[in-house]
Amino acid sequence: MRRPAAPARDPGGRDQQGLHGARRGDRGLGPPRLRPAARRGRSDHAPVLSPARRRARLHRDQSALRRRVPARAARRRRLSPLAARVGARPALDGEPGCLGCRRRDAPLRRRDLRLTRRAVVTAVQVVVVDLDDTLFPERDYVRSGFAAVDEEVRRAFGVTGFGTAAWTLFEAGVRGRIFDEALGSLGLPADAATVKSLIECYRAHRPSIDLYPDVAVSIRALGGRARAAIVSDGPLAAQERKVDALGLPTWFDPILLTDRWGREYWKPHERAFREIETVTGTGGAHCAYLGDNPRKDFTAPRRLGWRTARVRRAEGEHASVAGSGGAEVECPSLADAVRWLGFEVEEVW
Repeated sequence: MRRPAAPARDPGGRDQQGLHGARRGDRGLGPPRLRPAARRGRSDHAPVLSPARRRARLHRDQSALRRRVPARAARRRRLSPLAARVGARPALDGEPGCLGCRRRDAPLRRRDLRLTRRAVVTAVQVVVVDLDDTLFPERDYVRSGFAAVDEEVRRAFGVTGFGTAAWTLFEAGVRGRIFDEALGSLGLPADAATVKSLIECYRAHRPSIDLYPDVAVSIRALGGRARAAIVSDGPLAAQERKVDALGLPTWFDPILLTDRWGREYWKPHERAFREIETVTGTGGAHCAYLGDNPRKDFTAPRRLGWRTARVRRAEGEHASVAGSGGAEVECPSLADAVRWLGFEVEEVW
């Protein structure tokens, strides 16, 4: 029995069978009439495709591939964290069930960063406040003034009770004619000269007043991040004595009392607010004004692009006035208004 001939080999010992005849099961040769063309398309020295003809398989984390290959489309089952970073990929593909079967960290992290880029936060650098009913109760000043005038009436006319009569009228909502009516109720002359002298006494007295409990913690909360200032209307002599009695120069700089320029520069005139911008070197949304009177406090600062908040204390003189007057927000206390600006204020018990 004869053995089959050994396959032919080249001088290097390599099998030459693939060069001269197709073996049973050879793929790609087809029918006999197509075999010569198939052989011409193959290498002269190898029975299979050379490595150069094979499709390259590269790892997705290679840096060169990241630059050249676009990201794969998000699939239902899987989103490779090593896909090329071309643009931002969504964290979800529309089906909540797919979130649990994919890696979550990178897409969700990029989503948060996109939101952060869109958010524009302007830090407030100057916080300007009103004086009456914002830093202290105006009612306390009124009561203190009536007590001073009561002493003057007793000294001039020998009659007591002016302070009580005036306070009763004030509580009843009388404004502008309290001195005239209080003098009349006591049977005293209410001529223009007498009323004028009593008004001067009222404005010149040193008031017995105190700051609201939340003022100190609110100003301390500004720390070194923002500057505190005051813009206030009212007769200059009276406002100056309020500032001195409360020790406000320790807390606020500058303190602008608009009556120093004349009544025509009271709010809503812009002069005081523009002066703040000049002195502090800032403006627009970097400044904020906190006041209590919606009729006039917020017109000018809003026009200049300032942040604005109405401090509507329950016992304030203008607490019953409806509407915001253009303020962005309404707060029941100064502390709440300062918190709204982004500062951390301690609770006051």
